[in-house]
Order: sequence, then C-alpha cells, then structure tokens
Amino acid sequence: MKRAGFTTLLGVFVALISRESLATSTASTHTLWASVASACVPETGSAPLLYGSAPYGTVSFNGTTGTIRMICPIHGFQGAGLGSTTYTLELEYQDPDAVLGNCQVTADLLATETRGYTGADLATVNSNNRNDVNRTYLGTSVSSSYVFDFDTYYYWVEVTMSRNSTCASYETSIAAPTTFFGVRLYKS
Repeated sequence: MKRAGFTTLLGVFVALISRESLATSTASTHTLWASVASACVPETGSAPLLYGSAPYGTVSFNGTTGTIRMICPIHGFQGAGLGSTTYTLELEYQDPDAVLGNCQVTADLLATETRGYTGADLATVNSNNRNDVNRTYLGTSVSSSYVFDFDTYYYWVEVTMSRNSTCASYETSIAAPTTFFGVRLYKS
C-alpha cells in the first residue's frame, strides 16, 4: 500500500515538473502592460455613444453611429529602458463587417515628452486590416530600435471605434456589436 502511494505521488510530481518545464519552454511572449476596455477613459462626447459591460469589462456601441475615442494610460513597466527589443501592440476586438469599412476599431500607441511638445505615434492596429467578423486579436510591432523611457515620455493607447452604419455581419447579414475588449503591450 505504501509503495502504491509513493508511486502515485512520484507520478504526480514528475507530471507537475514536466508541465512546468513545458510551460516555461513554450512561453514566447511577456505581457508588460494590459488594459481591459472598461478601464480606459472615454473622450468627452463619446460617453453617450458607448455601452460598457461591467461583468465583461467591454465597451460597445449602444446602437448608434459615430465615433468613440478612449484613452488607456500606460504606467511604467518592468523592462522599460533596457535596450531595444521587439514590442507588440495587440488589440482584442470584434468588427462585425471586417474589412468593409462601415465599422472599425483602431489602437494607436502614442508618446509625448513629459517636459515638451514632441510626440510620436509608435504603432497602429486597425481592425479593417483583418478579414474576421468574430472576437479576435490583431497585433503590430513597435519599431525594434525603440526604447521606452518613462522618465522622458508619457505613454498611452488611444482606442477609436467608428461606426457609420448598423454594421451587419457580411457573413450573416445580422447586425452585431462593434466591441472593444482590451489592449496590451508585450515583448517576445
């Protein structure tokens, strides 16, 4: 009985070690910063157009047309300023008409000097660049030579949702919400 218990315990231990080794060896990205959509601040005038879902943290159009702009501030993160690396800005969204252009979700990674007026658009993700009507992710690389410097710059992501029609899915012809789920910055 003791031997069977020991063998079972040993098997569980080996399985856990194997799983941990596999997880460590296959991890290819490291999230530096992330924001759920509802944590972003809507620009003045955008609030009447949006529907925020507390249980899911999402932001969608409330059934109208127009433009919603939100600001997602980026606070300092570990690993900033350590030299160049590959950073990716990733947007999670649902664009019901995909590449047709009646609905669109974009994310712009922006920077401005803390004591100046110089700014930069570091990366842009646009839902109209992907032919997918379902909840999906889309990422784009930040210049590999860029080094984040939180002593010199403020950083944020501006998310823009635009809708000039009911945005029926071209696959089903059923109106579907244009939804922003979240945004993240990671390095690989």
